[in-house]
Amino acid sequence: MTSFDILAVRAGEAEDSPLYPFPGEQPDTVESDNDDGQPFPVMSAGELNVYELSGGSGPKRLIRARKLKAAVRVTESRVYVACSKYEKGGGWMPWTLGAVPVAVAANVVSRARAARRRRGKMLVGHIRYSWLLSVGFKARRIPAGHDTIQLIVSDPTVPGGRELSLEITLARQHSGGDVARQVASMAASYQLAGRASQLDDSSRELLRSLESPASLTPAPRQFVAYSFRDTARNLKQDGQISDEIGSGVPTESGLGRAA
Repeated sequence: MTSFDILAVRAGEAEDSPLYPFPGEQPDTVESDNDDGQPFPVMSAGELNVYELSGGSGPKRLIRARKLKAAVRVTESRVYVACSKYEKGGGWMPWTLGAVPVAVAANVVSRARAARRRRGKMLVGHIRYSWLLSVGFKARRIPAGHDTIQLIVSDPTVPGGRELSLEITLARQHSGGDVARQVASMAASYQLAGRASQLDDSSRELLRSLESPASLTPAPRQFVAYSFRDTARNLKQDGQISDEIGSGVPTESGLGRAA
């Protein structure tokens, strides 16, 4: 079984999966879930990195994609990225044999799926808030630099075990602190709405405070973060990921077109 690595190159022939977004009809877009709600405006990123954190020898880089222009969007249920031109510019590098699979389906498809199959390959990935362990940012070192946001998740295919980190280097005009704060607020609201009965009183109180989080103070050359680890420890772990999918039929999102 191919491991979950957050990012994947997917084509129009890919099967639906809660692990990875489905490419949209337009470049740098993905199909939305009903749970996405009203997303924030699209942002741009110039570099994406995925690390495995659960090994004993420190972070292990799985994927590096740089010198690109990826679309990034925060929604009410996840953060997702999409990049149609990942192959141009020489910036793509999977670091493991299992990284970034192209998923294909051999079964007979409906008319709607046949239309999907005409879509080209795209680098896509998402962090669902039910997987989130922390979200933070590292501030730029100079005014002309770039902030980086970091989202740490528990691998949904290995409950309670493997941890992964997605680092997104934002375009210069975006504030990593603002983005981390948006994600923390959306993730707290999502977890309270869907999983309050699975949490103890202290975890519910923590999530309520994170719905309106205070701004993080940047630290030199370090990530500062909002933590969801205490709430994650209190969630019931049944090893299932089927409830991570939006409840309805995916619809075309506006990723790549500012709201």
